Amino acid sequence: MAKKWIQSADVAVDEATGELLVRVAGNIEPKRAKIDCASDAAAGNVIVPAVEGKSIHVLSVVLMAGGGVEATFYSGPADTGTALTGPMPLADSSGFSCGAAAAPALAWLATAVGEALTLKLSDAVQVSGFIVYCEVEP
Repeated sequence: MAKKWIQSADVAVDEATGELLVRVAGNIEPKRAKIDCASDAAAGNVIVPAVEGKSIHVLSVVLMAGGGVEATFYSGPADTGTALTGPMPLADSSGFSCGAAAAPALAWLATAVGEALTLKLSDAVQVSGFIVYCEVEP
């Protein structure tokens, strides 16, 4: 019998039966998306478009601002969606990075199923960087 190591799995216990449940994550394909925003539009800037039936899990982030601005990540459009962070103040020529998450379940940010990942800026200031993410089925 061939053996294959599982890189990622969710483990739960069925409270009614006490049965141990294991869901193997399968092949999670990491993807990259460039952040290149300068709009303070009410709906925000789409970083990753919505994927039907999947949520977007952000595994790492690099974000730099060309001027003073507040940046907020949203699940869906900023004017109607859900804030995933509070307003993060970025000074002129500053930024931050979040290293790689250990697993998709430990993602820095995750959208609701079927919603885009959006970045809302408080002012029309250039904000650049990238994210590494994966698409996860519920």
